[in-house]
Amino acid sequence: MRKRLFATKTQRHEKEIWFFVSSCVRGLLIVAAMVSVSAQQAPDRTHPPQPGPPVALRLPAIQKQKLSNGVPVWIVEMHKVPVAQVNLVAFSGTATDPPGKYGLASLTAAMLEEGAGTRSALEIADAIDGLGADLVDKTEVGVALSTLCHERSRAP
Repeated sequence: MRKRLFATKTQRHEKEIWFFVSSCVRGLLIVAAMVSVSAQQAPDRTHPPQPGPPVALRLPAIQKQKLSNGVPVWIVEMHKVPVAQVNLVAFSGTATDPPGKYGLASLTAAMLEEGAGTRSALEIADAIDGLGADLVDKTEVGVALSTLCHERSRAP
């Protein structure tokens, strides 16, 4: 029994020594790493860093069609976001108002919110608001409508 107790104490003592030695070695490694990091040269701030390689630009394909009245339609599909955006681009605006009819483009753009066909101005405004969309008139480029795709069946 005495032999067994002695062996147990010796083993325990050896484990304590091993733990102490390994802790000291780990501590020395940490101190050495800290010294090497602090001894590194400070970054050169006299000129900006060199840019990295350019990122590849992947644009979706443009589908070009034409309506029966000759208006060109370009469709760009991006299915990563649930948004439908429609832009009516008329290459005109206030810069192309005919002589003597200044403000014609602005008047036409303002009339977009005054009703159309069988819908009154309030019905069009309610339909657009109900979609969470925004109808913007830009007399220089055209009209834009943005809405969530899952509601497109309710679009005016």
